[in-house]
Amino acid sequence: MVPELIQDDFTPARVAEETVRFLTDRDVYARTRDGLRSVREKLGGPGASGRAAEAVLAVARRTRVP
Repeated sequence: MVPELIQDDFTPARVAEETVRFLTDRDVYARTRDGLRSVREKLGGPGASGRAAEAVLAVARRTRVP
């Protein structure tokens, strides 16, 4: 959905470039907005991180290590 600017790619110039692209390119804006909306819908309401943690713990409890 959005560029991952990490390590050497995270520069003021790249952040500015991506910000301007987001603010001036209607297609980029729309794709980003729609993608983030989809993520929000999949995560559900408030408490998504807690639900995710519970799901991970449930799987961990069912998994036996020999």
